[in-house]
Amino acid sequence: MSDCLEKDFDVTPGLVGALIGHIEKAIKETLLTNDKNEVAEMRRKIFGFLFGKQQLSSKELVFEEVYALKEWVDVQDVGGQWLPQQYFNDEIRFLVWRLL
Repeated sequence: MSDCLEKDFDVTPGLVGALIGHIEKAIKETLLTNDKNEVAEMRRKIFGFLFGKQQLSSKELVFEEVYALKEWVDVQDVGGQWLPQQYFNDEIRFLVWRLL
């Protein structure tokens, strides 16, 4: 599968950072916290849940997992602001409450 994807998709540190930024922003809004450790722990739990592992660091994501996150977050330019897809925050909220 990755052979087909690699032609149209490059995993860069900037892309991974942007995805993590959107995910962590939604987690902060759901947990009502700015505690970096709490947010990072929940992010690892969400990645683990999504990809069938206990907990998963963003540094351990493989190509297909980054691609799946990119498709899920689906960031679009809306009036000069890069925003995730319409239901993303609701989906993060569901995952956070599921994993608490």
